[in-house]
Amino acid sequence: MSRLLYADFVKLRKSRFFWISVIVMALWGIFMKVMEYIATVSYGYEPPALSSMLFAFALFAGILQAAQTSLFIGTEYSDGTIRNKLIIGHTRAAIYLSNLTVCSVAGIAMCTAYLAGALAAGIPLCGLDGVSLKGIVILILCTFLMSLALTSLFTLIVMLCQNKALSAVATLLGVCFFIVVSIYVTAKLSQPETIPQVTYTLGDAGQAVAVSDESTPDIPNPAYPRGMERRVYQFLESFLPTGVGASLSQGTLASPGLSCLYQGIITVAATGIGISAFRKRDIK
Repeated sequence: MSRLLYADFVKLRKSRFFWISVIVMALWGIFMKVMEYIATVSYGYEPPALSSMLFAFALFAGILQAAQTSLFIGTEYSDGTIRNKLIIGHTRAAIYLSNLTVCSVAGIAMCTAYLAGALAAGIPLCGLDGVSLKGIVILILCTFLMSLALTSLFTLIVMLCQNKALSAVATLLGVCFFIVVSIYVTAKLSQPETIPQVTYTLGDAGQAVAVSDESTPDIPNPAYPRGMERRVYQFLESFLPTGVGASLSQGTLASPGLSCLYQGIITVAATGIGISAFRKRDIK
């Protein structure tokens, strides 16, 4: 196992895509904090909190991780590396875990690069006053667990699909689909429970003009999810890795502990299923 890890980490170190992704994430983090500071101060407001925009990357981090995982493992299939590893005596479980470990480290490195860039720009501009470092550490932990869950799912797909192009398409389309789902879920949960009651009158030109009377009580919002529907949306937001990413990016993560638990369950379950299925896979 140690030899597999060493060889795979050497391969990762030589990966241009990995280093380009890390640099892009770091520059993105710097850009987001600097632009937020400029936009806030230019309107005469106080500098934003350090935690603001610190996790803006979380929703879309899975796209780079999907590409990294599919390229890293897909190349092993296309070059015949996995078959060679089996021939020299490495077990399938060791090969699977080695690839999962290296791809997980790559994903966490990308997340860390953004956080490092954002903090490097944010601390001099925004300072540390009023910042709950404990809260930020907990959210960073959630981000890393989200990254692990995503990588475990991508590894499961790529290790069972020997076609490099097909696995890349499957992972990228899959993560994009769940990003859209998570955005929809977050939008539904952010709906206000009530909305102002609006009446319409005719204006001078005969057009309809909306008039809101503050003395009129608000009415229930028909778009606000209630009962079982709301519980389903809340579960999806906490369970889906992209749901956690959407909440982190908007600063609305309600239950960090529960989200971390779900991400751990996904990681363990996907890894167990992947190893079991890979053992039965016919390697060409």
